[in-house]
Amino acid sequence: TAEQWIGEVKNGFGTRGVPCGQQHANAAWFRIAALAYNLFLLQQAFGFPPELLRATVGTVRWRLYQTAGRLVHHARQLVLKVAADAKTLAMLSDIRLVSRSLAFG
Repeated sequence: TAEQWIGEVKNGFGTRGVPCGQQHANAAWFRIAALAYNLFLLQQAFGFPPELLRATVGTVRWRLYQTAGRLVHHARQLVLKVAADAKTLAMLSDIRLVSRSLAFG
């Protein structure tokens, strides 16, 4: 199981190779990747819809995080305009609301 997690971190977050020749920098790089994976698992457990509960990092990146969007100033507010179908937009909105409730209670 541990090997699958390591493979998921390497493939899902692009940490296959080390970024430089310094041991401390590489250790920090992999710690950040492990932290990102743990945050992904937390978000997956509490914020994702049922169809993404068993999805890999790559699948979630493809379906949600790589959705095209643009930040726009409108009426003194920042608005995120997302180019997605209604299902993906609803999924992103639900994940946002659950993440907000987890963060702020």
